[in-house]
Amino acid sequence: MKRFVTVFLAGLLWSSPCLLSAAEASLPLSNSVDWKLFFNQIFALELRKEIPDEAEYQAALKKFTAYSPMNFNQIIDDVLKADSASDAYDRRLKIYDNGDNYKNISKLDFSKSIAKSTRELAPVKAYLETIQKLSKRSIKSGENFFDSAEAQNFIEAISTSKNGKQEVALVMIPGYAAHTIKFEIFPEIMEDMNRHWGRPPSRPILSEGNGFDITYENYKDFYGRSVERQKGFDIVHPAGWEMGNTIGFNAETADLMSDWIKNLPPNYAQKKLILLGYSKGAGIVMEMLQRHPELRSRVLGVVSYAGVIQGTHIARFGRKEIEAVLGNRSIEEFIKKVRARGAGQTIQDLAPFLASMDFSFLQLPEIKRILEIYGIETKDLESQADRILGGREVKEFVDGIVDLSPDTRTAWNIRFLDNGLMDPGSFFFNLTAVADVSNWATRLASDNVRRRNFNLLTPAFKADDKIDWPNFSLDAWFLYISSLKGFRLAPGGLYDAQVDLEHTKTPWIDRNALTTSLTAEEIQKLWETEDIQAKLVANGIKSLEQLKTTPRAQLLRPEAIDHIRAYDLGEIKGHHWSLFHQAFRAPPAISNEYAVWDFPRKAFMRAMLQTLALYNLVGQGEK
Repeated sequence: MKRFVTVFLAGLLWSSPCLLSAAEASLPLSNSVDWKLFFNQIFALELRKEIPDEAEYQAALKKFTAYSPMNFNQIIDDVLKADSASDAYDRRLKIYDNGDNYKNISKLDFSKSIAKSTRELAPVKAYLETIQKLSKRSIKSGENFFDSAEAQNFIEAISTSKNGKQEVALVMIPGYAAHTIKFEIFPEIMEDMNRHWGRPPSRPILSEGNGFDITYENYKDFYGRSVERQKGFDIVHPAGWEMGNTIGFNAETADLMSDWIKNLPPNYAQKKLILLGYSKGAGIVMEMLQRHPELRSRVLGVVSYAGVIQGTHIARFGRKEIEAVLGNRSIEEFIKKVRARGAGQTIQDLAPFLASMDFSFLQLPEIKRILEIYGIETKDLESQADRILGGREVKEFVDGIVDLSPDTRTAWNIRFLDNGLMDPGSFFFNLTAVADVSNWATRLASDNVRRRNFNLLTPAFKADDKIDWPNFSLDAWFLYISSLKGFRLAPGGLYDAQVDLEHTKTPWIDRNALTTSLTAEEIQKLWETEDIQAKLVANGIKSLEQLKTTPRAQLLRPEAIDHIRAYDLGEIKGHHWSLFHQAFRAPPAISNEYAVWDFPRKAFMRAMLQTLALYNLVGQGEK
């Protein structure tokens, strides 16, 4: 128990969360909430509001929620006990497809997730009572969340501060290759927010350019539009090259995002910030806070979805493959040589570089031929490939791979992910998708009444022999092709199609030793790095052997990381791109229709926002 309490002093939950007794009153009040259970209770509630039919609701719970009282380390350990791939799959099903867990989250009993003393705090009590009061309300078609009674309750809670009132902005920070993807993450909630404040539903595109270099309406003009209301809460989202080259090092994008935030219209200058980092965006968020400490006093906390926080095994694999191709040459020397051989051969030679890029499926010769078979015009692909080769993406691609590798992320976390990064009481919530690769190759499960007529990998044709785009997904092609290696590398196959489960979690809630992520050579190199060794020694890690065997959550002393309230909100059933409608779509000249990933993004975000509001109220209740 002594060790358990010591870890909690750092505000960490790397064991199943518990509710605190009076004897533990000196611990942060936020530890009195089982945040994973609370989030899942609200997610289940918001699903019920969207899906009043009981059979469909139960099917949606099974399809999208993955609540388990086990923590992620326990889940990984259990799945790794399997003696075969099929056994591992069965073990995962027993954890994530558990009827008792569905019942647990669908019953709105806050006594299970929040300690009584915390529930009885006046602001918390009023907030929860309103949630309960509105729990039977069905959501009307086309309803804007921010015009609802639930949103009024949320905004009242999120804007409460010890000094009276505060205004808050949620900053969406997308991830890898975001500057080439023209669509927002979580588009439904973005559209609601924009319409609520009198803005167009999404940032107007002024020019499609060559398909990669897209020109948007200036963000200062866009967010300068406003109806005459008090802005207690807003959501903002960068676009295109405002983030720089999101394929390279995090540092450039971190600096640009800091400037982007500071240059929002004047009415944003006093807003508190919540930073939502998606994928590589989680690393960008942390890098921004490290490089721009002047922002920290404004930051209430960080949320990561599928965040590359501890790296990804696929980056290590890609890095080795690229190094084998390059040999002693620089990447610029290599590009210069292969470009002289023509576009077709160039694409083939660059496959190891492009295979992990979010637009790489367009560059793969095999898929190019398939697209032509299906009557899709591909004549622009070679000019687009030439644009990539002449641009910064490929030249800086190796930098991005290095930044995403587990050894690089581990070194960064030891150096910077401590009290110097965030102000006291700041939260760090992690959320992870767990994917099933078969979802892209088959129709939905037979017990889910919301079935597609076709699987998304196989083009269906309409009566006019043209592709039925709402039932065919280019995203699915990319994810299927690019993720197969990752599923094999991820421990237990617990993977979101881009990042393995453990690496999406903050290291200070991870009880595994570094040996589950790093090779012996990488750990030794880490130990031999002078500044890292000095910091580890100062925190009680005295030898290489101790570094190899110490749980990550104990690499730094509790007093070195107690500013950061790190909580895992658990997993959902989905994948790395579930937060998009569809990242890649047919060109407008071919079709304006597209498949939409079947995930309840709006219910998910409503649950997330209401969880953030509860944290704010609980934090205000601390002395």
